[in-house]
Amino acid sequence: MIGKIDLLVLCMACFALGVGIAWLFVVDKLKTKVKKLEDTNKKMSEFYDLLIRWMNIHRNGDSLASFFTDKGYKTIAIYGMRELGLELLKELRNSDAGVKYGIDRDADNLHIEIPVYKPEDDLEDVDAIVVTAIHYYNDIEPLLRDKLKCDVYSLDDVIYELFGHNAE
Repeated sequence: MIGKIDLLVLCMACFALGVGIAWLFVVDKLKTKVKKLEDTNKKMSEFYDLLIRWMNIHRNGDSLASFFTDKGYKTIAIYGMRELGLELLKELRNSDAGVKYGIDRDADNLHIEIPVYKPEDDLEDVDAIVVTAIHYYNDIEPLLRDKLKCDVYSLDDVIYELFGHNAE
């Protein structure tokens, strides 16, 4: 027969075990949130750095269109039709390197002036694709290379190349 003290000790041990398991669960959730915040912070830092370099290119009298026209590209697709993709579309609008279409996972919910396809759709041939989702470029680029036989650039690479030529 279990005595009252033994029962109390057993209850306290079960309680402590429960608290320990709950604590491990909380710590795991916190680690996941911290990792997500760190990733978001890195993404926003990359975004900020890119925008500063892009502004410097404009301040020095150049535009991203020159990157594409200098390489002889006439048709461009833009992967990622959020803020950076829309700005690139505006910049290339009246250039010799026209944007033929956009590519975005959320294509069904975007309403812009060019056709926008999902990455898994059949994509028309273009001279080059610019990935504006720079943080995810290493995941996106191989998928695009498998689908189309054209050059694939990160917007970051385009701006770095131009910025190198336009650095103060």
